[in-house]
Amino acid sequence: MDDYYQFHPFENAVIPESPLVWSEQERLDIIKEIRENPNYRFEDDCKIGNLNEYKLVGKNKTSFIVGEGKIWIDHQGMHYKGTRNGEPYEFHADYKQLYTLITEVDMSYFNFYLGGEYFDIFPAHQTVWKFYLLVEEMHRYHVNFYKNFKWNEHLYEGLELGIDNKK
Repeated sequence: MDDYYQFHPFENAVIPESPLVWSEQERLDIIKEIRENPNYRFEDDCKIGNLNEYKLVGKNKTSFIVGEGKIWIDHQGMHYKGTRNGEPYEFHADYKQLYTLITEVDMSYFNFYLGGEYFDIFPAHQTVWKFYLLVEEMHRYHVNFYKNFKWNEHLYEGLELGIDNKK
């Protein structure tokens, strides 16, 4: 998909009729994948950014790049292991702390707050939308404070709904 939300085919590609249809199918695939695989894990290389209380962020930026490593999602949460400010660093956010991500219009990175700190994550590949959907659906499956929209109920037909059914 380009900056004008137009799909461009690649070899053997099936083009969805709209971004909405594509997005729903991506969500449905993730809903099924995480329920079928208790060892599900999705990862990408990334750079991380933070704010600096003593410096202003430059034009068209939201943070300063402070490290790089691996970011991944599994049934326990979202995790990072790599560097930060030249030192080894890692974080682990469970789905009580994380229920959705903030994404940018161009989908080149996502951000969130963890422990009162602002983080930008710049994945090495075009995986922002997958991370976004994974966080929401893992949260709904395991915690479910951030409820599903009524118009998406058809995506869950015949599937275990998650925490609400585990009581």
